[in-house]
Amino acid sequence: MSKRAKRVPQIGIVVWNLEKAVEKYEKYFGITEWSYADMNEIPVPLELNGRIDKMNIKNARAEIGDGLFLEIIQPTGEGEFMDFLKKNGPGIHHITFLLEGGREDFANIMKETTEDGYDPFLRAKMVGLPEGQGMDLTFLDLQEDMGAIIEIYNEDKE
Repeated sequence: MSKRAKRVPQIGIVVWNLEKAVEKYEKYFGITEWSYADMNEIPVPLELNGRIDKMNIKNARAEIGDGLFLEIIQPTGEGEFMDFLKKNGPGIHHITFLLEGGREDFANIMKETTEDGYDPFLRAKMVGLPEGQGMDLTFLDLQEDMGAIIEIYNEDKE
């Protein structure tokens, strides 16, 4: 099998208080350039695990070097991220992999993990946009066997 993982562009951390976490990353590590988003305010409907719904998170992202982003996530209501936080407490939630083969690798990984008995932790896709535009991603809960939730995109990204 050829290598599918192209690079790790993001590490996601779930916290109770986004502002406090960002303040501490600024104070201790000098990370000061953050972009903020409230995923409940995006103008395009989201399909989450097959239903139209809200993600119920807000986040802050900062590049920490060589194209690696730190994503701090605070749940703002019930959903997969709040469930994770209640069960595990604050901490690393996911590692994102960009895939060498983009959509083809995404489809193959989804097929293979499903065959191996893994269900996506969260499947999120913007609806109503042309193919290849907008968010289209999956979080695979591979903690039991691989020690992590892995996020992959169904798109051809650099």
